[in-house]
Amino acid sequence: MVSQLKARGRRQARERGVVTVEFALLLPLIVLILVGLVEAGHLWHLQHTITNASREGARAAIVFRKDYSPNDVKVRAQNAVNNYLSNFLPAGKWQVSFPTEPPATYQAGANITVRVTATHGLLILDALIPAFQNISIEAETTMRLE
Repeated sequence: MVSQLKARGRRQARERGVVTVEFALLLPLIVLILVGLVEAGHLWHLQHTITNASREGARAAIVFRKDYSPNDVKVRAQNAVNNYLSNFLPAGKWQVSFPTEPPATYQAGANITVRVTATHGLLILDALIPAFQNISIEAETTMRLE
C-alpha cells in the first residue's frame, strides 16, 4: 500500500512537470492570438473612423451656398475632417485630398469626392516590428449635390 502511494506521488509529480512544459509551449501562441485580436480590432475601429471622417468632409462640402468658390468647399471639407479626427488621432497623422476638383459652378447632380488618408501604427506590434509603425489607411466618399 505504501509503495502504491509513493508510485502515485511520483507519477503526479511527473505529470505536473508535463503540464508546466505544455503551458510554457502554448503560452506564446495564446499571447500571439490575443495580441492579433486586439490589433485587428484596433485597425477595424481606425478604418471606420477614417471612413466616417471622409463622410463628414463630403457632407460639409455638399452643403453649399451659390457664392461658395471651389476653394471654400475644400476648406469646409478640410475643417470638417479635422474636427472629426482631432478626437481620435494625433495631429498631422492624416491628410485630406480631392481626387477630382470641385466644380466651378454648383448644379444639382455634381459630385464632390473627399479622400482621407491616415498613417498610424499598431498598439503593440509596432514596438516589436518596425514595418507596423506607419500603416496607411484610406477612405474615399463621393456625394452628389441635390
